[in-house]
Amino acid sequence: PRTTKYFITDDSMTCPRTTKYFMGIAGGKWILSNQWLVQSYQCKELLNEAPYEMQGDLEGGRTHAPRAARMARALKYPLLFADTSVYYVGEIRIMPRDQFSSLLESVGVTIVRPPEIGASTPASLMSYKTQTKIKPLIDSDVTDINKARDETGIEPITAQWVIECIAAFRVLPPEAISR
Repeated sequence: PRTTKYFITDDSMTCPRTTKYFMGIAGGKWILSNQWLVQSYQCKELLNEAPYEMQGDLEGGRTHAPRAARMARALKYPLLFADTSVYYVGEIRIMPRDQFSSLLESVGVTIVRPPEIGASTPASLMSYKTQTKIKPLIDSDVTDINKARDETGIEPITAQWVIECIAAFRVLPPEAISR
């Protein structure tokens, strides 16, 4: 089976936010400037990757998330969202849903079916397997956020918050992300 070891981008040390960029971070892959390929070709050998590693993205700046994620994977640290379960509320517009689901799963998120909301639904939904709260996951539509909060009694998380956490490779406080 083929495995991806490297993601190559342009010459700068920051790159655009793309699905491949986020999947590279989530998978702990090398995300390198194309200069690594050029220089390796010229030297006729694969050079040390570290000087060519991306330092972040154009929106978040130099967070060094690619290196942090790669090192965390190499050291077998728990995934960024280990023991976190979410269910979708409404549409996810940040990227195609199947790609977003793959991204979530690669950082440790378990995607579950939405609970049936009713009078007997406890305010604090628990996952039997992980004993962690199941969070509603929505896009950044304020109406959906309020509806999810009202129906479940649980503060939902947004797709944008998840993306920002992956981009920084750390769990950020939800209030740090503007809705």
